[in-house]
Amino acid sequence: MQEISKHIVPASALGYAITFLLLVGLFTTGVLFLTSAHKRIEAHFIGQEYLMFDNQLAILHGAEISEPGTYQLYHPSGDTSRIQLKPWGMLNSTVVKTFNKGKTIHREALTMQQTDAAFPCLYMPDSKRKIALAGETRLEGKVYASERSLMRANIRNKPLKSEKLVYGKLYKSERHLPPLNKTVRDFAVRDLLKGSATIETLPEDSAFSFGNKTTVFKSARPIEVSSRLKGNIVIQSFDQIFIRSNAKLEYVVLLAPKVVFEKGFKGKVQVIASEQILCEEEVQLDYPSSLMLYEEKPGGDQSKIVLMKNARVLGGVLLVSKALDFRNPILLEAMEATIGGLVYNQGDTEIRGEIIGSLYTNKLIAHVSGGVFGGHLIDAVISTKQLPESFVMPNWLQGAEKVKPIVVACM
Repeated sequence: MQEISKHIVPASALGYAITFLLLVGLFTTGVLFLTSAHKRIEAHFIGQEYLMFDNQLAILHGAEISEPGTYQLYHPSGDTSRIQLKPWGMLNSTVVKTFNKGKTIHREALTMQQTDAAFPCLYMPDSKRKIALAGETRLEGKVYASERSLMRANIRNKPLKSEKLVYGKLYKSERHLPPLNKTVRDFAVRDLLKGSATIETLPEDSAFSFGNKTTVFKSARPIEVSSRLKGNIVIQSFDQIFIRSNAKLEYVVLLAPKVVFEKGFKGKVQVIASEQILCEEEVQLDYPSSLMLYEEKPGGDQSKIVLMKNARVLGGVLLVSKALDFRNPILLEAMEATIGGLVYNQGDTEIRGEIIGSLYTNKLIAHVSGGVFGGHLIDAVISTKQLPESFVMPNWLQGAEKVKPIVVACM
């Protein structure tokens, strides 16, 4: 029987072996720990991505809903979204809270509905009147009016310079303007202020969440505004609101019989008045802004919206009367000013500037040599062709199909 040789292992070698095994163990444990942590981090971020995606999806879903209220949306990922909707001028406010297993994302948006309406550049009811075009006037797009109603004219030594009467097609219109949506036609202040919270003084610099009750600052006296305000706040006067040029307003609603913007003001506002809205020179109301005049009772001074030289409104301009008086009609007067978007006027319109969008009006007028002449356009550009494709018109006309929800602002 062969003798097995005995080998003596030095103590130092055994120590090295133990140390090596410990290092291998530590390394393996570290790898397992990092892998586990990575998976937890990855799961966390995937969960956050799902929350963000589902939250955005819920905002678009909310924008498709017509009726104000609170709604629940359940997502395939297991997330749940709570959607709160309410009207906000020509817009809708959409507040969405998306949550799952203790994780929550809260976002607020102002939304609109894009429609399938094929907007003309000019729509006038068929009244057999002629429309005299003079000076730098240019019509680009579809025109709805009386048959063969467009004519060249030389007014105040300003003959029409355009080669064509219309750069588009002329169609015969109906006897009346297209009807408005019921919610637009029958607008009620109480719906806007429903469930609101009143404050005693107007803050200097504040942002108001659409997730809370609408904040209202109201006064029976004239209000002068020079604050920096954003979001879910209504400023209401039963007399007049005067907006200083140094004020900074975003998405704020102004509610008064008369609203005046001082020369040089810039902001984004929704205005609802019953007697007069005045934009002084170089006032710029950026998209999405709207000027909405709802005449209660004709009589006294003429109810009107006036845009002075170099003033600009991007969004919509609306003039409606609950009791039309053709002897003293509501008036839109835009002198060397620009309107981008939809203009709907149940009264008279005098435009010597640009409407990049669509004008619906009962009558065109022009002040010439101290008199007022109907059916005149002098130095006016009305064009749908110059309007960017991404521009969304207010959803004011009845019968237009909603085709796409649009998020115009996120907060």
